[in-house]
Amino acid sequence: MIKKNIQLTVFFIVLLYVGGNIIACFGMDIVKSNEEINKSEFYSIVIERDDNANIFSFKPSIDYWLQTTNSDFNNGTKNNITVGGDAFYLNETYYNYNSTIIDNESFEDNWPPINWEETGNWNQENNQVHTGKYSADFDGQFLGRSGNLITPKIDCSNESVESITVEFWGYSQEADKGEYFLDYYNGKTWNEIRRLDNFGRYKWQKYNHTITDIQYFVPDFRMRWRVINLGFWEHVYVDDVTIIIEKNESGYVPRGNLVSEIHDTTQIEPVYTNISLNSSIPNGTTIFTWVRSAENETAINSSTWYLEISQVPYKRYVQWRINLSGDKGNTPIVYSVNISWYYEDIPQPTITYVDDDYNSSTTGWNYDHFNNIQNGINAVVENGTVYVFNGSYYEFVFINKRIDLLGEHEKGTIIDGGGGSDVIYISDDSINISKFTITNSGGTPIGYAAIRILSNKCNISYNIIKNNYHGIYLLLPFIVKYDLS
Repeated sequence: MIKKNIQLTVFFIVLLYVGGNIIACFGMDIVKSNEEINKSEFYSIVIERDDNANIFSFKPSIDYWLQTTNSDFNNGTKNNITVGGDAFYLNETYYNYNSTIIDNESFEDNWPPINWEETGNWNQENNQVHTGKYSADFDGQFLGRSGNLITPKIDCSNESVESITVEFWGYSQEADKGEYFLDYYNGKTWNEIRRLDNFGRYKWQKYNHTITDIQYFVPDFRMRWRVINLGFWEHVYVDDVTIIIEKNESGYVPRGNLVSEIHDTTQIEPVYTNISLNSSIPNGTTIFTWVRSAENETAINSSTWYLEISQVPYKRYVQWRINLSGDKGNTPIVYSVNISWYYEDIPQPTITYVDDDYNSSTTGWNYDHFNNIQNGINAVVENGTVYVFNGSYYEFVFINKRIDLLGEHEKGTIIDGGGGSDVIYISDDSINISKFTITNSGGTPIGYAAIRILSNKCNISYNIIKNNYHGIYLLLPFIVKYDLS
C-alpha cells in the first residue's frame, strides 16, 4: 500500500542548559512528500525448509548434547529410575519367586521316579488313582509289612527362602492307627509331622502344608511316607505330589523412564539427526528413546514425543525420554545419552523488523522478525538497521551498539516507557533514531528522560517527544545532530 503527500508532525530539538540539564524541546508541523513502506518489501533472509533440509546458502555446522554424569541424569525427572555410577537403571525391588521343584508327580512313567527312593513294597498301582492311570501304592500283608516312599533331595538353603509348600492327594484303606505317617527331613533327623492312617480314609483327600520353620531350610530337605506293619487287606495310596519353594529375592521393577531437562540448542531451526546411547541391554530387557522439541521451554511441555528422530520438528528447545523395561532379575543400564543436530551457520542479520503483531508463526521469527524493539536491537549486526512498524511498544530500550533505529511513522510508531525509567538509553556513538513517538518516562526525582545519551555523534530526528520528565538528556560532552527542517 502506497500513500503520498502525508502530513508529518516533526519535533526538532532546541537544547538549552539549565543547571547542566537540557530542558527545552518543541516542534512544528511540516508537509513532506513520502511513501509508506510496504511491509512485504522488508523481508530479508527467509527461513524455510523443504521436506529434506533447510534452504540456506550457508555451510551447515554440527552440534550435540551429551549427558554422561549423575548430575546430568538427576537434572531430569525420574520414574522408577535409580541414578548412580554415572548411569541410570530400573529401581531395585523384591519379588516372591515360586519355584516348583516337584510338579504334580502322578507316577505315570518310571518306577520309582527319577531320584525318588522306595523300600518295602511301595509300587506303581492302577486300582486307585486320583488322576492319570497310576498312583503310588503300598499293600499290607498277613504278618504286616513296612516301607518308605521318599522324595528327591530339595535344596532349600538359599537365604531368600520364605517357605516350602507341600501338596499331595492321599487315600487310606483299612490302615490302623500307628501304621502310616508323614515325615520331614531337616538335614539331620526325620521329624514326624502327622499320622496318615486317618487321612483320606476311603476317599481321596488333598494335603496342603506351607512350611515356614527354618529348620527345614536346608540343602537336602525331603519328605517321607512311612508305613509300619500294614496288615492284610490294608492299602495306602499317594498321588499328584507337588513341592514349591517360595523365595523373596531382590530384582528390578518392570518399567521406568527418565525424562531429561530441557536443553536450549541456541539455534532457530536445528535439524535433529541422531540420538545415541551407550548402554547395556541384557536378554529380556528393552530400551526405547523418544525426543520432542518446541520453540520455547513452556511449549515443550505440551509437544509431541517422537520415536523416530527424523520426525522431530526443527525447533530450538529439545528434550529426550528413555523408557526402560526389565524382568525380575535384570535391568538395562544407560551410561550416556547424546543428541546431535546440524544447523545452518546463519550470519547476524543486517536489518531486523519489529511489529507488535508478529508471533512464532511469522516467517523469520526470532531471527530477523520480532515483536519487541529490544530483541530486534539485540539480534542486528553492528551498523545495522532496526525497522519498527506502526504499533505501541511498551518497553525500555537499551542501545549499546551503532545502529539505525527507524520507525514506520512518527505518529504511529510509539515507544511507551511505562513511567518507570528512561524510555531509550544510548551508550554507544553514532546512533540514529528517527520517526517515533517517545513518551511516558519515569518522573521520580532522578528525572528519567525520553532519550538519555551517554555518547557522541547521535542523530535524533523526526520524532515526537512528549509527556516525559526530560526530553533528551545528555550526560557527557557530546555532538548531537538534530533536524530542524
